[in-house]
Amino acid sequence: MDEKEKTKKTSIGEAFASQYDKIWGMLLQAVDNASDNLWKYFKNAWGYAWNTFHVVEVIFYFTLDDPKVMNWGERANINWEKDNDVKSLEKKAKITKDLVREFIDEIRDSWHIKIKEKPDDHFLSKDDFGTFASNLERHIYSIRHAAHHIGELNTELRDFNDKTIHWQ
Repeated sequence: MDEKEKTKKTSIGEAFASQYDKIWGMLLQAVDNASDNLWKYFKNAWGYAWNTFHVVEVIFYFTLDDPKVMNWGERANINWEKDNDVKSLEKKAKITKDLVREFIDEIRDSWHIKIKEKPDDHFLSKDDFGTFASNLERHIYSIRHAAHHIGELNTELRDFNDKTIHWQ
């Protein structure tokens, strides 16, 4: 390691990009390691496929600059205003591994560079999400939320005797 590399500071955006990369890696393991029986598993309105999709959708939401443009459920063809509980459950059950992988790839590929290039001042400033004191807090929350659900997914993998997620 040369002297320049020793003194280079990691930006907040670079640190977040690194942590989101780890989240993507674990989510892809959650998708790939799930047997067909587990992927289709639903109990008490909780489903493995839906939970995996939910994690990606929430991260997508928190990557937006304007929270008002989010159409929740849209990628899964769910319309929360028009679909009743039965209809939305049927649509949740139709979420495929390919849909989740494509969603992950799209966000990871389009947003990775964008977040790395944001100046530290951006993360320290107030955002438009209302519930967070700063963009920094919003992204910390997003990663904590993802880690919580990845833990749930890992428990289900273990309970179904599928290969578990390697923590990154």
